[in-house]
Amino acid sequence: MNCPTCGSKMVEMLFSSVCDVCAPKPSSGGFLVPATLAPDPAPIAAPEGTCGDCKCDPKTQALARFLEVDHEEISAAWNDENFSYGRQDFLVLTDSEADSMARETILDQVWAFRPEFLEAHMDLDQESIETLQEKSDSANKALLRLIRDKDHFVHDAISSDGRGHFLSGYDGEEHEERVDGETFFIYRTN
Repeated sequence: MNCPTCGSKMVEMLFSSVCDVCAPKPSSGGFLVPATLAPDPAPIAAPEGTCGDCKCDPKTQALARFLEVDHEEISAAWNDENFSYGRQDFLVLTDSEADSMARETILDQVWAFRPEFLEAHMDLDQESIETLQEKSDSANKALLRLIRDKDHFVHDAISSDGRGHFLSGYDGEEHEERVDGETFFIYRTN
C-alpha cells in the first residue's frame, strides 16, 4: 500500500500503518511536523521565565522548558519520574529509564499485541495466539513464556511504534529536552 500524500510505501506498525516519509517527527521545539519538513535537531535556549539559571531538579527544568513555563509551576508527584502541570501528568525519564520502563510495559502487555506480530516471535500460529488472547490480560504470562527472545521482541516493538507508544497514554508521543548536557524524554500520561 502506498501513502496517499507522497506515494511512498507504507510501513506496517503494531496497531497501524504509516508512511516513513510523511510520518510526523518531533522538531526541536517539541511540535510534530512532517519528516520532509523537520529541521535538524538543535539545542534551544530556555524560554524567558524558565529554568535558565536555577538550581532545581534537572527533570523539573526539562519539563518546564518543554512546556515553556516557570519551573515553580511544575509539581513533583509520588516519585522522581512523575510530574504534574495543572491537570496534566508527565513522565520525565533519562534514556536508560525510558528503555527500562518501556520494556516493563511491553512485557506486561504482550496479550494486547497483534497476533501477526506475536507469531514472528513465537513457535505458535496466529489462530492459537488469538485463542489465548481471548482470555485478555490473564493470558499474558502464557504468551510471555512462548516468546523465543524477549530482548528481540522488545526491540522490535519499540522499533515499530517507538517508546512513546508504550509510555505516553495521552498521545503516544516522546519529546526530548536537554538540560546541562543530559537528554530527558518527556511523555504525557493523561
